[in-house]
Amino acid sequence: MLSSRARRSVYIFLTVILLTLVGIVVGPLPALVILIIAALVFLPLGLAWRFAPMPKNERRLTWNQSTAIIVATLILGNGLVVAWPLWLAPPRLSYTPLVYLIPAVAWFPVTLICLLLRPTGRGSFSSVVFLVIFGIALCIFTSAIAGPNVGILSFTPQECQQENAATGQSRYTCKHTSAFGVASSTEQVVFEGPTVLPFVRLVSWHHEYNP
Repeated sequence: MLSSRARRSVYIFLTVILLTLVGIVVGPLPALVILIIAALVFLPLGLAWRFAPMPKNERRLTWNQSTAIIVATLILGNGLVVAWPLWLAPPRLSYTPLVYLIPAVAWFPVTLICLLLRPTGRGSFSSVVFLVIFGIALCIFTSAIAGPNVGILSFTPQECQQENAATGQSRYTCKHTSAFGVASSTEQVVFEGPTVLPFVRLVSWHHEYNP
C-alpha cells in the first residue's frame, strides 16, 4: 500500500506524462490552454480540500450524500441542455446559450460548496478529480448534442418578424438566406410564446437549398 506522499508523486508523474502526450498530439498552444483550464478548475477545489475550516456543526453531509448531490446537479443541468426546451425571444435570441450555460456548469460550484462543508466519512481527493473529469466530459458531450441548435442563432433582429395574437401569444418568424456562389440556402424558424414572458418555444425549423 502506497503512502500519501508516494501516491502524490505518482499522480504528479502521471500528470506530467499526460500533459506531454497532449502537447505532442495537439501541439504546445492547445496544451497550454488545456493546462490553464485545468488549473482554473482544480486549483479552487484543491484549496477548498486543503484549507477549508472544519465546521462546528456536527450534522454534516456524508461523502455519499455529497456525491449524490453533485451527480444529480450534473445530470439535471446537462439534461436541460440536451432538451433545450426554451429560447430567448428575439431580439435576444443569440443569448440563449448563456441561459443554458448556468445549469450546465452548476455542478462545479456545488462541488466546491460540498468540499467547503467538509463531508464526513471516507473520501479522497482522487474521487473529486474523477467527478470533475466526468463532469467536463459530460459537458463536452451535451454541447456536441446541442450543437445543431446554435445554427438557429445566426438570425439578426431585422430577419425576425413578430405577430401578436389575441390570445396573448407572440409568434416570431425568422428567415435567413445564405449565398454560396451560384447556389443559396434558406432557413426559416418559427417561435411562439406568451407576450409577457421573455421565453419562446421552437415550433418549426425548415432548411432549403436553392440551386
